[in-house]
Order: sequence, then C-alpha cells, then structure tokens
Amino acid sequence: AFKEFDIVFLGRMESVKNPLLFLKAIDSVNKRTMASLHVLCIGSGSLYKDISIFCREHNINVTMIKSLPNGRVPEILHKSKVYCITSAHEGCPKALLESMACGLVCIGTRVRGIADIIQDNYNGFLSEGNIQSLGNKIEDVMKKYDSYLYIRDNAVNFIKENYSFDQVMRNLVGIFVT
Repeated sequence: AFKEFDIVFLGRMESVKNPLLFLKAIDSVNKRTMASLHVLCIGSGSLYKDISIFCREHNINVTMIKSLPNGRVPEILHKSKVYCITSAHEGCPKALLESMACGLVCIGTRVRGIADIIQDNYNGFLSEGNIQSLGNKIEDVMKKYDSYLYIRDNAVNFIKENYSFDQVMRNLVGIFVT
C-alpha cells in the first residue's frame, strides 16, 4: 500500500527526545544515497524552531505538525512506513507502542525503555545513539522495507500479547491481588 511518508518522528521537541539526532541521521542518509526521504515530524517544544531551521538549511523534505489530537495518531501513523525514536532515555514510550501496533517498522536507540520493547531484528531495530549508527539503520530499513513484513507482523503481535487493554488489566489485577 502507498505510504505518504517514509519515516516519522513523534515526540516532544526537547533534547531528551533527541530530534536533532534523528534529522542529522536523515540528512546523512539523504546525502549518501542521493535520496530525499519524506519525513514527518509531529510534536512541539523548545527545539521546534531549531528543527525547522535545520530542515530548511539541509533541504530535508519534511512535513511538521505541532500537535495532533490523540484520536488522530493512528490515522497519521498509518501514512508512514517507519517510526524512529531517538530518546536518550525512556520509561514506557507510548508513541513506540502505538507505532508498533500500527505495523510500522520501528527503529530506536539502544536505551532502557526502548530496548525493553524492541527486540532487535525481531520486532524492530536498535541503533546506537549516534548519527552513523542510526543513519546506517535507517538506510538499511528503507532499502529492505518490503522484505520486513515479518518485523511488522511481529511488532503487532508483540503489542497484542503484551500491551492490549485486556493484558494490561490482567497485569494490574495481578499486582493488586498479590
């Protein structure tokens, strides 16, 4: 199915979420491959202006959305192939769970919270928190996207098994009963 965006970043535009790492990796992929990935950035924060300037100065083909009602998140995610989360640290990243549930190929930094959810090369991909590692992972995923149906299926199944409403309620009841 046609996807409007190649890759999406969904999160606060703050240093802890590391959106500039994401965009610098996109820039390196574009330059190396002579591509122009269509990027979607959703979120606002103190780095929003810097991100806009960086994208303009580096000719990144980006669509920026400052805010989105929660009910529209799945609709927008379904328009993308890949989701990238570049946080320096995480708790339980809801946007990652939503992206996996929507069947996107997910790439994340190898940090606690993300690495607890993404099983590298099984239900997504992990990279180190630097431009080269992330750029290489993005480039690889974009080249082989069509062959990663099993990754997308594994991600959706992982969410159903571990984060469905019924499963979360069973886990909560188990905590309170024991």
